[in-house]
Order: sequence, then structure tokens, then C-alpha cells
Amino acid sequence: MEQVKAGLIIEVLGRPPEHIVESLNQLIENMSKENGVSIMHKKIHEAKKIPENETLFTTFAEIEIEVRDIYKLIEIIFIYMPSSVEVFDPSEIKLKLDDVNMIINSLAARLHKYDAIAKRLNMERIILEKQLQEKGIKSAVAKLEEKEARQGKKQIKQEKGKQKKQGKSKQKQTRKTKKK
Repeated sequence: MEQVKAGLIIEVLGRPPEHIVESLNQLIENMSKENGVSIMHKKIHEAKKIPENETLFTTFAEIEIEVRDIYKLIEIIFIYMPSSVEVFDPSEIKLKLDDVNMIINSLAARLHKYDAIAKRLNMERIILEKQLQEKGIKSAVAKLEEKEARQGKKQIKQEKGKQKKQGKSKQKQTRKTKKK
């Protein structure tokens, strides 16, 4: 396999702003130490407040890398989770069947690993919620679900009200048409 040049965008959310910029710098430093990875260019943008949340900040980095092969690029994507990836060179990539099998098996293994983690965390959440319920405490998830249910019921009532109004106006139009 041949070397691959690519651009990555990595986003970070958190607080304080100095910490997220420092974390992003550390992440890029760690990436540069990966075997088979060269950082060709990096630009870290200034941290900005999130409009919806006055306490959180966001920043991002534009990084150009050169990796030894497409497999290494995929590995970097899984490790560093960029929000965007663009391959610059080569314009065409030929893969041998063994390389394709290696890539898709690595992908499948990672997906299974993430699925196992998600399932374990969900079970732990369920257990914690039961423990909170036993102590008479509602979890944040339960409160959110109740709020969403109330909002959903309110929205359904509003939709029904709109439908009734539309139905009544159609009936009025029908009556007016019949009278003519």
C-alpha cells in the first residue's frame, strides 16, 4: 500500500477554554508520535463560547497528515475521531484482497468493541436508576423522559387542535359552497 495524505478536522468541547486548546494540542502531539504518521500542518482555532450554553466552549483543529498507508489512516480515524476527513493523495487507491480483509475485520472488531461498551454502560445506567428509584430518587434520565413525554402530549394536543380548526374551516367552506 502507498502513503496517504489527508486533512482532518478535530473538534473539542469543554471548559475552560484554555484547557480545551491545551487538550487539542496534546492530542495532536500524541498523533505525531504514532508510528507511520507525520503531521505536515496544523492550525488550532480560538476557543469560542457555545451560544446555547454560556459555560461551554468549543474549538477545532485543521490538521494535514501523511500516513504510511490507508490502513493507518483508518486506525487514526478510530483513535482520534475526527469530525471530517478528506484524502488529498493519492487520487486513486488500489487495495489487495488481503488488505481489504484486514481493514474490514479491524472495522468489525472495533464496532463490536464499541457495541459491547455501549451495552455495558446501558446496563450500568439501568442498575443505577433502579437503585435510585429504591431510594426514592428520580434519575436525570427519568426526569428528562418525563419532560419529553409531557412535551410530546402537549404537542399532540396542539396538533389535534389544529386539525379540528382545519376540519371546522373545511366544513364552513363546504356549507358555503352548498348554499351557492
